[in-house]
Amino acid sequence: DTTLRDSAIDAVEGVALAIVLVVAMLALLGEVDSSTPLAVIVGKSVYEVLPVCVGIGVANSILREQSDDDTSGTDTGDGDDAVGDVEPAPTPLNATVADLGASLIGAVFVALSIAPTDEVPMLTASRSPLWLLAIMAASLLFAYAIVFVAGFSGQSRRHAQMGLLHHPLIETLASYVLALLSSLAMLWLFQRADAPWRVTLAHVIVLGLPAAIGGAAGRLAI
Repeated sequence: DTTLRDSAIDAVEGVALAIVLVVAMLALLGEVDSSTPLAVIVGKSVYEVLPVCVGIGVANSILREQSDDDTSGTDTGDGDDAVGDVEPAPTPLNATVADLGASLIGAVFVALSIAPTDEVPMLTASRSPLWLLAIMAASLLFAYAIVFVAGFSGQSRRHAQMGLLHHPLIETLASYVLALLSSLAMLWLFQRADAPWRVTLAHVIVLGLPAAIGGAAGRLAI
């Protein structure tokens, strides 16, 4: 029941709030002050805004869901009202967008904390293409098992999902592609994607493993 305009307004408000919070925390920690050039403040803030935006979005979603649960659990004393207030089922397109969005958020949330470290280059040093293929297979296997096999909360709902990517294998492949793209974006954001393309590809595949797990957790959460 949320329109595109409402979502856009919420996104702009979330980014603005994230910027204010990041600058305030940097000032509190003494990283910026009134004498700090604006370009330096922007440079220090831009890396911190993304995780704060993700946190704001997750918190907003959780609080909104809890509010909806409280409202739906209110007993009005009239059984007919309870039947009449049932929310319509989401359309396949909306369900697909929600799935991909949750997968993207989960992948970014995990990859964001790993991309700036040195673990990814260390793991990929002198590794064979066969090892990278094994990493890709493990990523797909873990993502599929977490969402459709492990028995976590929401698994039955995932099997009954009516989106355009309703088949478990197709959904797993699509979410893994998003995890790889998220990994590439995080590496580029932290200036770690300027190596030769073979090296960068290896880094993306390795970072894609935890990102795929984060994307699977994100899809379970919606």
